[in-house]
Amino acid sequence: MSNAEKIEPLKRVFLTLTAGSEPGKEDLTPEPFLFSFIYGVGSEGLCPFEYEIAERGEGEAVGISLGQEEISPFFCHLMPMLHDFFPRISSSETLHLNAVIRKVENADSREVVREMAKMAECGDGCCGDGCCGH
Repeated sequence: MSNAEKIEPLKRVFLTLTAGSEPGKEDLTPEPFLFSFIYGVGSEGLCPFEYEIAERGEGEAVGISLGQEEISPFFCHLMPMLHDFFPRISSSETLHLNAVIRKVENADSREVVREMAKMAECGDGCCGDGCCGH
């Protein structure tokens, strides 16, 4: 059996996110939110979330605590993919997020180009309030 892939540029990363009112709790999300993205294709470089998960592998979990005002700058260009996750959370308190890396794989060159094009459509709006909705 081969070693698990590590997160590095141009890898497709599959994650689950949950949120809680305290570290280790998942009381703000009824079920894990599944999403994937290609690591390292943001037009402004890596966002803080990408730095947080860099070089990690499948099965690893990352705990992150953020105030509501910190969410958008932390996820930056990934916010449109999380558009359906954050509105479910109705808390003005600090959110305690748990991200579990489910899978890391090589991204097809067409996928990379497609994802870069989607991000280019957003312009600077993706690092604001995440409203571009792609």
